Amino acid sequence: MFMGFDGWHAFIILGMVLVPLAIVAVIVLVVVRVSRNTAPPASPMSPHPPQTAPAPALSASDRLAELDRLREQGRISDAEYEQTRARILGEL
Repeated sequence: MFMGFDGWHAFIILGMVLVPLAIVAVIVLVVVRVSRNTAPPASPMSPHPPQTAPAPALSASDRLAELDRLREQGRISDAEYEQTRARILGEL
């Protein structure tokens, strides 16, 4: 007997303190786990990259100028140049 308490009294008092603490701990753990599962991934290597606006379409004259530049640099053959030029002019 300690200060007028026997074993059952101490058990009840500990239960009244520890049970609410355990309930609060479980609630906090559940909230943390749910928030981690629903948060968007922070990695830059996400499977779905963010949607960006499409690049503005170049005018036919800009495309033809680029095509001329590529041919002058030797990056495309004369046949590719003629084929692509015909396609650009056909789109007008």
